[in-house]
Amino acid sequence: MDNWVSPLLSAEDCQICQPDGEGFLTFVELGKKLKQVQKRAETDEQRGQILEAKLRALGVELD
Repeated sequence: MDNWVSPLLSAEDCQICQPDGEGFLTFVELGKKLKQVQKRAETDEQRGQILEAKLRALGVELD
């Protein structure tokens, strides 16, 4: 029995899932997703500033 490993319980096939059945993201995947979210936030911020400037040029006061 020493060093015996059950073929049904091997660690290679073990996957931990979230309650909804989805797997967890790797650190690499999380890093990529973070960069995407940050880029989108920067783009949205720039777009908001442009729209704000256009509204002020039209005489709309924003507070």
